[in-house]
Amino acid sequence: MNAVLAKNVRSVRELKHWTQQHLADTAGILLRTVQRVEKGDGASIETLGALSNAFDLSIEVLQTDLSAVAEEMQRAHEELQKTHDFVPVAPVTCSAQLEIIGGSEASLMQCATEDNAALDAFAELKSNLADMIDIWDNADPTHHRNWTKSAFEQVEELNKLGFVVCVGKATRRLRTATGPLAMRTLYVIAWPEGEQRSVVAVEK
Repeated sequence: MNAVLAKNVRSVRELKHWTQQHLADTAGILLRTVQRVEKGDGASIETLGALSNAFDLSIEVLQTDLSAVAEEMQRAHEELQKTHDFVPVAPVTCSAQLEIIGGSEASLMQCATEDNAALDAFAELKSNLADMIDIWDNADPTHHRNWTKSAFEQVEELNKLGFVVCVGKATRRLRTATGPLAMRTLYVIAWPEGEQRSVVAVEK
């Protein structure tokens, strides 16, 4: 535990480009106290609290072997990659982004909430987008623009309800009775604002 604390304090201090004296001054402790902690001699609960405040980190984090946590997260990520694809998605901020619909052969659309108003608004968007996917390739650019502008108005309604709509596209390999089938899949996800992600994990 003392060795982990020593490593974390030194690493965070160096990341901030602080000297040991600067850390001591910021934490309100003696320089030799910092030196003892970084040497692996441990720290009292008062010193831990002072370091925690100085770094704006919890005591639990200071005492956690972050390299072991990172390794475990990497292992978990590698295991997840065996069963899931990772699809980049981005928030829809203008109607032009919805032209990503073109060329889609399938779609996966979800709204991450139980809020009835948001679910109703998303259902309308989902229905509109599904119709657009079905006839996109047979329509001219003027229709494309009108459709995407209409869909963007629905996105804005979700924005007003406190939701962020993100879109992405990737080739999804589906298992069928005749073997794997690759389909260009449109992903549309609505998250409560502040909870949106830049990547979604989709089961293979």
